[in-house]
Amino acid sequence: MDDESVSLPCYDRKRWQILGRLFVLLAQCKRLSELQQLATLVKSSASFAGMLGKEQLLVMLSNLCKCLQKHFPKKDCEMFLCKTLPSITQLASELPKLVPPDGIPFLRQERAQSVSLSRHLVASLLASGFLCAFSTPMEQGIREDSGLNFDQFFAVFSWEDKDDHHATQLMKLKSILSYFNRIANNQCDLDGLITISRNIVSHDQLPTIKDWEISDCDLCSVAVKTTREIGTDEAHALQVIMASRAIGSNMLQSGRTEIPGVGNLEM
Repeated sequence: MDDESVSLPCYDRKRWQILGRLFVLLAQCKRLSELQQLATLVKSSASFAGMLGKEQLLVMLSNLCKCLQKHFPKKDCEMFLCKTLPSITQLASELPKLVPPDGIPFLRQERAQSVSLSRHLVASLLASGFLCAFSTPMEQGIREDSGLNFDQFFAVFSWEDKDDHHATQLMKLKSILSYFNRIANNQCDLDGLITISRNIVSHDQLPTIKDWEISDCDLCSVAVKTTREIGTDEAHALQVIMASRAIGSNMLQSGRTEIPGVGNLEM
């Protein structure tokens, strides 16, 4: 695929074969100790030596084990390992048959474009990101904060003396797993399409100071508040986030203002 399309893990046949074996091993983990042993295997086994994205995968596995052990009741941990994780690996493994023939285009800045993806494909992409199956942003030639892998999300749990960040990240993780749980229990409809559009306004269409001066339109009363956090203001308020150039900002890192976005994980 060219640089106008997203680089998907299934495009690299050798790497995809390695990932396929990994998905099978993950699905077979029914105890936390087995997941921990798999992390050790990935780190030391020659089968995974030289694998692109290996470090990201290890960050995910080690911190996922920590989260399950420290924050999840035994019953929830068993449900994740026995049902949710196998469903995630199955979704990720389905990626090659779900990708459109022309791939998934990047929606570039200053270019009006739309892309429609099946909800099944979106779920597969999310599962692949959760399992850190994508190549690194540097390998794709895109910004470091634009990666689709969840390694930076899980890395937050390794920060020391950051209990407030851990609590925020844990709520995000539970919301993410709830999405995959619904799919595993056939409670999430994967039919239909999701369309994402980039709309632009050309510079010559933007209003000028002269346009404002001669306009006879009435303006409503506006009160601007900059001291409150997103989600804490009164009703009927327009909340604006200007923290990042990327859609979703650092939702998969330590960001807090993007927590509502995790509830709409497909977006």
